[in-house]
Formats: sequence, C-alpha cells, structure tokens
Amino acid sequence: MPDFPVGLSVPELECAIDPVRLIKSADETARSYLNQLDNRRVGLRRLGSRVAAHAQCASTSLTMSLLALYDGDRTTMLEECRSLAAEQGQSLVDVSKEDIELAVMDLIIGTDWQRAQRRAPAFFEGRDWRPPSHSGNRIIKNPFAQAYTASRFARCGDVGVSIASRWVCIERGLVGPGLNLDQRWEWTRRQWQAGAEVSFEAAFTDRGHVVHVLEASTKELVVHDPYGLWLGGTRYIRNGTAAPRMSNRSAAAFERRSSHNLPLREQRASGRVFERWGERNLIAKQDLVAINGPAWVLAIGTGSSAVT
Repeated sequence: MPDFPVGLSVPELECAIDPVRLIKSADETARSYLNQLDNRRVGLRRLGSRVAAHAQCASTSLTMSLLALYDGDRTTMLEECRSLAAEQGQSLVDVSKEDIELAVMDLIIGTDWQRAQRRAPAFFEGRDWRPPSHSGNRIIKNPFAQAYTASRFARCGDVGVSIASRWVCIERGLVGPGLNLDQRWEWTRRQWQAGAEVSFEAAFTDRGHVVHVLEASTKELVVHDPYGLWLGGTRYIRNGTAAPRMSNRSAAAFERRSSHNLPLREQRASGRVFERWGERNLIAKQDLVAINGPAWVLAIGTGSSAVT
C-alpha cells in the first residue's frame, strides 16, 4: 500500500520523446465498455447508502480502467475484488463477471476511510476530499477515494496510481502542486501515452461526470462514456434510449463524436433503443476546455511523465 512522502516536487520530464503506445482495436475495447445505467442496484440501499444512477460514472469508469489493466480478464479481476472485499469484512457473493462494476462499487462504499487515511496518507491528508455527509454515493465520485481504491489492486503497484487536479498532483509516489487546465490536458495525454489507464471528470452534466480514456493526442481524446453520447452542454443521448430528433448543432456534435465508432450512425438512423451510445466517442480538446475539463484525472497502471 502506498505511503507517499508529502511536499516533494514532481520530477522533471526525463525524455522529450513520447513512448509509442499501440491503439487497441474496436473489438478489443468493446470488451471493456460498461453502461452505468443498467446497474441492477439503482434505487436500492447498499452498505448504508442508496445507489443512485447518476453516481455510478466514477466507479464504472474506474472498472473500465481496471479491466483494461487486466486485459479484459474478468475472472482474475473478480477474484482480486473478492480478496480485497474480504480484507474489509465484505462478501461479494451476489456479484458476477457480467456486472463486475458492482464489485468495484462495493469496495469503495465498504471502505473504512479512517483506516485508508492511515495506510495512504498522501491521498487524504490536507485534501478537501471527504463529502459533508460521507454518503457512499458521494464517496465513489471522489478522485482521492478512486485513487486509493485503485492502489489496492496488485496490477497498479504501490506507486502505480497518479492523480492530477487543480489542488494537487501525485505522481510516481511524489506529491506536488496542482496543475492548470492546459497542464491537466497534457498530463492526461502523457500518462496515457506512457501506458497508464486514464479516467477523468468534466462538467458533461450538472453534477460532473467521469469517463474512461481509450486514446489521447494533443488535440483530441477517444473515450468510453458510461452514461451515453455527449452532445454538448449537458445534453446526452443516454444509454438505454433511442436517439432523439436533433438540432443542426447537436447533429454536428453527434457526427464528431461517432467518427471513431461509425456503427453508432446506423443505430441513430434505425431509431432503435441502444445500450452503448457512449462507446468509443471522440472529444476534441476545444470541446473539453469549453467546459473547463478535465477537472481531475486519475491514471492507473504505469504512467510516467511530469508536466512543467
């Protein structure tokens, strides 16, 4: 478990040449896509908290990142989830490989956060991380709670979790100052390029929303959005619905978003209900910056390069 030194500066970038990361095929990334709106526990009480659909984006995106680290091996990942749950006195007997995101959600909600602070103080000390009510639904959307949960998985390693926000940057076990908006975009790109699995929050919705990154370049990202396809503002084609009639502006946004997943256009034309609108969506930097995103970024796995 990480026990990071506080007050250190993030090291300078050692090499100006980015490593080459191979792009996964659509078939490969399809195995990791998850839909937050088909969570069978929505509306139920779980471990003292009522499960709300809007609060599942972070844990669902974290699960997609973890699945990518485990090369889509849900059996091995679920076994580790069960082991981690047992450490905190939980049982995951009602979770299967098909809804593995519920296992990750339960790990977060069931965490003893006082113990977590003692085990990994750099994620928590001096951070404005604890929601006023400390309810499960609000905890699972918190970036530091996300980072701590990821750090418990063996494939992340003790310093295999990095986080960047306007408050703080924790990278390779070192704690430094927060990053501005342009720096967070560049940090996202470099972390992904270095092999990390990345998720981030931005104001896609009124409450903020978290997505998983599949590809990152200087001008655009390709993401798995667990809620659906973002049309701009807070407008969405939600998973589990049919595409609505669109204004010219929304239609143009749809064409851009679907440029890396052309079958979405066939789904729109069919008028049918679809569960995977958010799969492989393109987001340009200018669109994300317009909503002050990314607000925070979580990188798990490897990741390396500092932004100056």
